[in-house]
Amino acid sequence: MVVRDQDTNINLMSFVSPGSRRNRPLSAADVRQAFDQTKRFDMVIVAAVELTRNPSTNFFAGLVDHIVLVARTDEQNAGAVQQFIARLGLDARKVRGAVLTGAEAA
Repeated sequence: MVVRDQDTNINLMSFVSPGSRRNRPLSAADVRQAFDQTKRFDMVIVAAVELTRNPSTNFFAGLVDHIVLVARTDEQNAGAVQQFIARLGLDARKVRGAVLTGAEAA
């Protein structure tokens, strides 16, 4: 079910509604069916965590058209973007850019 957020005017779609009484875990087919519903929108944003923490990131990378990475600009993450892109395999061609957080204003 798609719901429009009143504050941002962004359409949101949850894989499982808060009142759901699911009797089984989400499957890949469930996620693909949810993505099929997004085809009527110009843009859909999928938030996924990094590959080292969640293997579903590769699954989502296979379903989307474009990828924008979000990374912190600290020493701990130096090289993390390149490593992340390398782990995406063929889906790395979908990377369109990156958003850097924590950068100081010039």
